[in-house]
Amino acid sequence: MHDDQFGYAHPNNDQFGYAHPAAVDDCIFFWGHQINKSQIPQDGRTVYFTNDKSFRAGAKMKLHFNKIDNEAKFLPLNVAKSLPASSDKLKGILNLLSVNPKSILARDIKTTMKVCEEKGVKGEKRYCATSLEAMVDYVTSTLDSQKNKLMVLATKQDNDILMDYTIQEVQKLGSDDNHNMVCHKLVNPYVVFLCHNIKNTDIYHVSLVGADGQQGKAVAVCHKDTSTWNPRHYAFQFLKTKPGTKPICHFVSADALVWVPNKN
Repeated sequence: MHDDQFGYAHPNNDQFGYAHPAAVDDCIFFWGHQINKSQIPQDGRTVYFTNDKSFRAGAKMKLHFNKIDNEAKFLPLNVAKSLPASSDKLKGILNLLSVNPKSILARDIKTTMKVCEEKGVKGEKRYCATSLEAMVDYVTSTLDSQKNKLMVLATKQDNDILMDYTIQEVQKLGSDDNHNMVCHKLVNPYVVFLCHNIKNTDIYHVSLVGADGQQGKAVAVCHKDTSTWNPRHYAFQFLKTKPGTKPICHFVSADALVWVPNKN
């Protein structure tokens, strides 16, 4: 198996043709981590918000929805199962994929493996899926799809430009009791989705219109219990608040999948 099967130019070349995740995307689900201020965009965009005055029809936000350029594809189930998926097997997987151990790609594979091995914060269930079948099986079993019909949503904004947006409508879709799940696409040569859900979380489908007049839909997540998060996480610095006080909300990136009950 070689890098060119994944669309990369060459394992010795640092320009692999895929995008590295913005720091703001990293800090969305690394709740146990301390985030360095220098990693966060300083251009005035709304990174986090609370679901009070800032989250209602008519509210304005400066947002940047990153363009989707993570083109990694799902592996067939039998191939995904055959690949080692732990940090202690990193050398073997780099050799299997013909990846230079000193390359940026190797670093990203290592980071993805570490993310998948983390336990997460208290009350968080998480799982890394390397095949479509594995993701569907995990989500449907965890959310008990026999009792709750599910639908999957994604943010539909691809302007790739910092812009003022006005919220037109906010629709609450799911909340609490582990009845929703978000799957984040990690940076890797083949698809790895980190799927997780946290208690006391609300999911919203939001209609937006940009300053250029373009309309779109975005999915927002609001965490109502932040008491177990790292108190030095950037979200608390940005909102000037502390763990366990106000809810913390954020929009999910365009390459994330959000699973919620389908009440229709």
